[in-house]
Amino acid sequence: MSRFPSGFFRRSTALLGALVALMSGALPDPARAQSVTATPANAVLDAARAAFEALPIADRKAIQDALVWTGDYTGTVDGTFGRITFESVAKWQARLKLPPNGILDDKARATLALAAQSARSTAKFQMVTDDRSGVRIGLPMRWVDTTQKSDRGTRWSSRDGRALFMVERVETASDAELGALYEQMKAEQPGRKVGYAVLRADWFVITAETSNRRSYIRFARGPGELRGFTVSYDKAAGPELDRLALAVANSFDPFPAAGGQQAAAAQTSPASPGSATSPGNATSPGNAATAGGTTPAQSAPPVDTGRDGGSGLVVGASKLLTAARLVKTCKAVTVAGRPARVLAADDTTGLALIETDAAKGAGAALALAPPAPATPILALAYVEPNAPAGLVGAGQLMAAAGETVGAPDGASAKLRIVAPLQRGGLGATVLDRSGAVVGLVLGQPTEKRLVAGIVPEAAYAVASGAEIAAVLAAAGMAPATAGQKPGQTAGALVDAMRGSVLPVVCTR
Repeated sequence: MSRFPSGFFRRSTALLGALVALMSGALPDPARAQSVTATPANAVLDAARAAFEALPIADRKAIQDALVWTGDYTGTVDGTFGRITFESVAKWQARLKLPPNGILDDKARATLALAAQSARSTAKFQMVTDDRSGVRIGLPMRWVDTTQKSDRGTRWSSRDGRALFMVERVETASDAELGALYEQMKAEQPGRKVGYAVLRADWFVITAETSNRRSYIRFARGPGELRGFTVSYDKAAGPELDRLALAVANSFDPFPAAGGQQAAAAQTSPASPGSATSPGNATSPGNAATAGGTTPAQSAPPVDTGRDGGSGLVVGASKLLTAARLVKTCKAVTVAGRPARVLAADDTTGLALIETDAAKGAGAALALAPPAPATPILALAYVEPNAPAGLVGAGQLMAAAGETVGAPDGASAKLRIVAPLQRGGLGATVLDRSGAVVGLVLGQPTEKRLVAGIVPEAAYAVASGAEIAAVLAAAGMAPATAGQKPGQTAGALVDAMRGSVLPVVCTR
């Protein structure tokens, strides 16, 4: 991509090509991954949430940040309470032989703060504002021996090369260049495996791996420029740098002059290791691709709060298609905050047709044949990352890159995809890179512990384009013919689908 310079950033390409997915090698073992209280009763969870939300926002963030430093929290420091925050507090309490109820009194908060400060001091962690890129970020100076500056940014590294932290600013002429840089940086290279990659309107996140290193790359868009950082380190450094990478990511402020992280929408999401931007208390599936090669369960029930959320696809004027399991037992259904009515739910295809005035479009073009295995796809879902138990309703359109792993092989077989989905992914629209709709996700992402705020991949059953067409035909609707434009970027596909993928909320 000729728009991007060949200087400082390009000189780092060889290094980045040798790095490994931050989430991949850092997944906790099964015992550690289990919740301290796997299914907390509503009353316990609600009491903990009420106590947490009664605190000032600065105190709430301080608790989450402290839990990062104690190694108990792997989400975004955003002050929002969800199940991951609950479990993190309970885990810390249990280790100190306190009642694991998720509620911290003043004495417990002071003890937690002291433990976090001790860990920070050991790492010699300090905030710096880079004079070349403008990025403000935290660095564990105990791991910094050398500093190298360029006209676009700065690179800090340990003398033995085991740890590297880098920030950079790239001038751009158009908004499309964020997507172009994303495509360039996630391209496969010899010895390098991209474990997770997601692009949104204002930011992207990529993790990658080799046999001996881990990396996390994140860029955000501002007026006329992109700003980002890279963390990479030797796997042998183990849990300490796993935790420090998360602390660095949570401290990332690409545009401090614009009012800090809250000023940049890109910094409050599920992919961040502190979303992707957004993942703080987000839910996620397990990682089939990198955690031992087994396919995780994909339909563990959420905590029953009486409400659950997913996504749907506009298929015609006032008509929306979603997963039947999301809406079949609902007392009430809303789409983008508007009342909706379930017209039909098909157990064979797993799809439900909904009527709502929130779906005003004519519907997306559909591919009528399933793709072959290993076809690159994007799964689009409307996700509110930090909502308790996956409640969706006012979130962001998220695009998760993945691929198909199987095609229908009989009447009962389902197309499957592997992608990093989180709550809200039930009913997600699956696109191929031509922009054609090839299916809707029928599996509910489970709620797992995130790794540096990153949502790992898992396999999900998908209703194919042919099954979608069958449901529409039964309702007297004919799908539009897909226009083929092979090789579209993720950003272009997301822009094209805005308004066609909507949030669905079920009240039980």
